[in-house]
Amino acid sequence: MTEREALLAAAVEASGAGIYYHSVPTGSELYFSERWAEILGYAVHELPSPSEFAGWLTQRIHPDDRHQCEAEYSEFLGGRLEDYRAEIRIRHKSDQWVFVEILSKARERGDGGRVKSVVGTMLDISERKAAEEALETIRKRLDLATSAARIGVWDWDVEADELIWDDSMYELYGLQEKGFSGAYEAWALSVHPDDLPTAEGAVQAALRGERGFDMEFRIVRPDQEVRVIKAVADVHFDSRGSARRMIGVNLDITELRSKTEELARSNAELEQFAYFASHDLQEPLRSVGGFVQLLQRRYRDQLDDTAIHYIERAVAGAERMRGLINDLLTYSRVRRRGRELELIACGAAVDEVVESLHGALHTSDGEVTRDELPEVYADPMQLRQLLQNLISNAVKFRRPDVPPRIHLGCRTKNGTHEFEVRDNGQGVPPDARGRIFELFQRLNARGEQPGSGIGLAICRRIVERHGGRIWVDSELGIGSTFRFTWPVKPR
Repeated sequence: MTEREALLAAAVEASGAGIYYHSVPTGSELYFSERWAEILGYAVHELPSPSEFAGWLTQRIHPDDRHQCEAEYSEFLGGRLEDYRAEIRIRHKSDQWVFVEILSKARERGDGGRVKSVVGTMLDISERKAAEEALETIRKRLDLATSAARIGVWDWDVEADELIWDDSMYELYGLQEKGFSGAYEAWALSVHPDDLPTAEGAVQAALRGERGFDMEFRIVRPDQEVRVIKAVADVHFDSRGSARRMIGVNLDITELRSKTEELARSNAELEQFAYFASHDLQEPLRSVGGFVQLLQRRYRDQLDDTAIHYIERAVAGAERMRGLINDLLTYSRVRRRGRELELIACGAAVDEVVESLHGALHTSDGEVTRDELPEVYADPMQLRQLLQNLISNAVKFRRPDVPPRIHLGCRTKNGTHEFEVRDNGQGVPPDARGRIFELFQRLNARGEQPGSGIGLAICRRIVERHGGRIWVDSELGIGSTFRFTWPVKPR
């Protein structure tokens, strides 16, 4: 080995590759570096002699790789290939398979370009191959998942204006790969003309880094069928902040959008029916109640105790019905007549509610305390209704001879406020903690406590209208904590 070759060999060894060279066809000259032998689990002195080496190595090549390896190496030695490159499996001394990358070049050539001596490298690529196989497994699983969910995946090279679609994208858009130019304009031509300005504006805003790309738009397929697409994407920027790539997914939500709109129409019709039915019941109810009270006042002295008792029950029933109808009207108005959201100081809203409940608190010797509470975006009337329902329930459902103690607090995390209204009342049985937020659900028998069983359903509807959720943690005989979330930013 020349001095130049020795320096090159040292550099190769430093890279983790093993080097070798041998003469052809006799193989009388044969050299392997320590690293070459080490890759296969041997020391150099353990390798076979030059005369036995070719057969030994051939038998250690994986059977599935052996035929192609021998054929291509023969092509190289015969001068028909400039060099020999291969990724093959060779049996390790431990009997495990090692994936190696081999590069062989002609050190000397004879007549017809036939190779007379070879120099080459061998690199252990087992870890790389394992990683590639793991990635391929993940890719196959992802392909299966996206295909089953009809999710299309796309990758847009912004600088080169090269747009790559997977098979699901072509299926979503009703296009053939051979008829798709692979440019941004090809996608834009499929977007519904009425939605294109908004869609392109969203793309440009994402490329400028102003906001993420997450939108819905319509497309027109070649057969003129209109579909609704949900698109989400990430933009990759270079060190200067320029957009380089945009990678995203498309999902056909046409049926989902149709069912959502149908459900919204149905809910609106039901709410409208509830509102008008409740409103129209008010007048006959007032008439009945008025005539019964008139009968009570005018003929009281002429009636016996039984008749007076019946009249009092009729008046009380009319009052209960009026209260129920008013609560139904309130429930239906939460969405139908909700006001624009405003920035409201929750602490001030609690103080107003406590003042309005002064009589009930005074009678029960109740006390309401609170922490510092944040400002929230809310419909002011609905926020006060929510707080009043929760605080008045805590007063109403107190334990006998135990003055109600009610405390309001809040903590904020990940863009969401979580409020709590804690009391020392009767508590809620475990089997009732979900259903108490439904219409007409009562914990007490009718007559034990006033109310229609709608108050907590109104609370849930108010919270959900503002993008939150409500639940209760409770222990019988100890008290309850009603919790509800509220987004920091309006939705």
